[in-house]
Amino acid sequence: MGKLTLEVPHTLHLQEAHQRITALVDYWHRQYGFQRTWAGTVCQLSGSFMGIQLEAEIYILENKISGSATDPGFLLRGSAHKYLTKKMAEYLNPKQQLDEILRQEA
Repeated sequence: MGKLTLEVPHTLHLQEAHQRITALVDYWHRQYGFQRTWAGTVCQLSGSFMGIQLEAEIYILENKISGSATDPGFLLRGSAHKYLTKKMAEYLNPKQQLDEILRQEA
């Protein structure tokens, strides 16, 4: 199976971007049971969603978040890319405080 790739730009300091992506990954763990492993600014995720086994890597960089994940196939590819990009942009929005985002997710 191929890879789905994405890049989401941000204007946050690296530490704040890391904190926000950590919160997002923790949300995916609580919501969908994804396992996560951190090595510095790289997160590896694994789990299944809708019966599809998924593996992903997220890289937190100075001005963007870069990632790749198992391609869920032709029918879900567009929806998966849209969801991931939207969710990361939401968490990386400097106009919104992280605690506000977390309250909305609760």
